[in-house]
Amino acid sequence: MRERVTVIGGGHGLAAVLAALRGEPGELTVVVTVADDGGSSGELRRR
Repeated sequence: MRERVTVIGGGHGLAAVLAALRGEPGELTVVVTVADDGGSSGELRRR
């Protein structure tokens, strides 16, 4: 069975977690919060 990971967050912390998970096998679901200044979260939304 495939591993399934859901990540919820925003900002630099979420970006770091997603960078670490990039290339890992499995199904990744990401929920990006948008209640901040839009710096890092804005970049994540554009991807």
